[in-house]
Amino acid sequence: MDLISEIRSAVREGIKRGLCLEADEGQICIPAKEAAVSSSVLVRTGSDAAAEAMRLNRCLDCFPDVCGAKLLSRVRGSRGWLLFDLSKELYDAAARIALPPAAGTDGASFCYYRMKMLARYPSCGCPDDESVQRALLLCWTAYAGPSQSGRKRAEDALLTMGRHLPARDRQCLIRQCGDIGRTAIRLLYSE
Repeated sequence: MDLISEIRSAVREGIKRGLCLEADEGQICIPAKEAAVSSSVLVRTGSDAAAEAMRLNRCLDCFPDVCGAKLLSRVRGSRGWLLFDLSKELYDAAARIALPPAAGTDGASFCYYRMKMLARYPSCGCPDDESVQRALLLCWTAYAGPSQSGRKRAEDALLTMGRHLPARDRQCLIRQCGDIGRTAIRLLYSE
């Protein structure tokens, strides 16, 4: 399963339906710096990104579902770019997609063992926390285009989940990451 390609296709289709614009593959960035997904489709048209984002927010249903879940929670405009925030439902689905088991773990990293520890926790989908959602998205991105740098970015994000929270709250968040641990192991450590 290539979740990243499905998200990219759904965003392109939603832009086409909602704004009557064709976005090519190179104009959809996953993950983006300020959002899960961004698009530069408006840069060439000179349209007001904030106004077009408001227009898309009024018709979020023009974006196809992915994995049976609503694609977006909102669209924002910034410096000529459209920024797309994925829905909580999609993050939950991404954390629970059935994947083949991870392969051998020769030379596994600290992150692998940390995710094995998280995998002991019960299934809760994906917590509604930006750092956890970003880490999950980076795992899927690394899986879609396997490279050492993509895997390293995903591992770094996984190891820093919840660091913005006080210690007590961080532990509560981590206990909700059983699905994240299982999914990360299968995405980053399968062959």
